[in-house]
Amino acid sequence: VCETLNVQDAAGIVAFVYAPECTKRDIAALARLLPQAAAADDAAALAIYRRAARELARLAEAVARRLKLEQGELALAGSALVNDAFLRQCLSQELTRLELDLTAVLPRQDAAMGAALLAREMLR
Repeated sequence: VCETLNVQDAAGIVAFVYAPECTKRDIAALARLLPQAAAADDAAALAIYRRAARELARLAEAVARRLKLEQGELALAGSALVNDAFLRQCLSQELTRLELDLTAVLPRQDAAMGAALLAREMLR
């Protein structure tokens, strides 16, 4: 992160984030560094992945219990889950740890197609 931002230390990162010209997009762009850091066994990056997967699995668990869903497929959405195989792997491990019999799967269609199919079903 320091190299990407051309800063020396954590104080430089903080200054970047709080600079008036820094946008949410600028901060979000730093997310692309996470997979590289995790691949290099960076402890902080791996902890970020584990925490994200744990939180996502807890959300899935809450929904599954509310729907009384004991097994099935968990359709993944959002660029992080769709594009990051390591995050999907971490999520699958968390689902297993929580003893949820859910298989994380990538979408078979895009969201627009899903909405169209749902609308068709509602019109029947």
